[in-house]
Amino acid sequence: MVRQSLFYAAAAFSVAALLLLGCQHKEEDKQQEEPTPEVDVYTDNSGPEKEQSYHPTWNAGESISVFSKTSENREFRFTGSDGDKTGSFEPVSNDSGKEPDLDAYYAVSPYSPETVISKSGVISLTLPETQAYVDGGTDPAAQILAAKSFNHNFQFLNAGGVLAIPLKGRAGSYVSSITLRGNAEEKLSGPMVITIGGEGIHTTPSEDALTSITIKATEPLELNPDSPAVFSFILPPVTFSNGITFTVFDQEGKECTVQTESRLRVRRGIITETKVFDVRPMWQEVPEKLGIYPEFHHGGTPVIYTPGSMQTSVFEAEGKLWARFLEMASLKIYMLGPIPAQAAQGDVFDASFTVSEVGKEISSEKLSLEVLDIQDGIITLLNGNDSYYIVRI
Repeated sequence: MVRQSLFYAAAAFSVAALLLLGCQHKEEDKQQEEPTPEVDVYTDNSGPEKEQSYHPTWNAGESISVFSKTSENREFRFTGSDGDKTGSFEPVSNDSGKEPDLDAYYAVSPYSPETVISKSGVISLTLPETQAYVDGGTDPAAQILAAKSFNHNFQFLNAGGVLAIPLKGRAGSYVSSITLRGNAEEKLSGPMVITIGGEGIHTTPSEDALTSITIKATEPLELNPDSPAVFSFILPPVTFSNGITFTVFDQEGKECTVQTESRLRVRRGIITETKVFDVRPMWQEVPEKLGIYPEFHHGGTPVIYTPGSMQTSVFEAEGKLWARFLEMASLKIYMLGPIPAQAAQGDVFDASFTVSEVGKEISSEKLSLEVLDIQDGIITLLNGNDSYYIVRI
């Protein structure tokens, strides 16, 4: 699904916004001073769907790289205010005075001293492997724009596209970072090459580009069961032929891995959003013993049972699974079931969770369980927003 709105309030504008890019020259070169170049930030409406720029406005102090007449990377800094669509850029460094060896003028945003250009106009730069989480937006350091001009009138275009992954989870679930991979090992970050020609702008991963990309939150972000948090990756244009895999990490080192198999395309200048995923980060270490290990709440305090404190077993009867475990310290017996032996992700069924001691039932709770995930022999079962169980069979 392609989002029809941007992560910025002003992102829907399609009228060209002219930005004045000033030039600084030596006093003795004033008589040969070039015409004052302009920078035009706009959205490209030539495709089947409108381009959705993730950088529609400028911020105070923001810098761009300008390759003007020479292949030297020259920094220009924005002198306006945050959120301005128009304003001036002033040079931070002086012109080197080198002889021209480019066929045109080029500009790249954001500025990086590591960005280089060849004499044929091929731009080499780095798309960050780790991008910062921005509520409702994308990391400014990854918002790469590029432009080419023969008369200083630059029209910036998005160099990449956005893959937005909405995540929700029960109260108390946190996300510190999320790492994305393509199931066919597509290249997603690191060294990139940009070319700009008559057919538009093309961004291509270099041979040594990386096959993963991460979004990291400054502080652990608490998920909400009703209102998803959107994690937006800026990627090169890419087609995930076999789907994607992403792993969510919380602040305690727990993780949850989600895998899709459907083909997914990320287009330049387009925000592509996946379906909403419900995640429950789990302990990375899988119990060695067969059985059931519930995590449930008593008065708001989580209680986690491990193989060291339990004797566990899983048995099947009439096509149903039952999980039984004995708490060694108290000799209490816990029973969960029935669980359909052929349960699949998304299935919902009725079950019960009973606690007995010395042959006497202490409590019994009726449950409506949803199969949240099945991976590596682990079935994750969700009971509302309060409890979940991990069953290994």
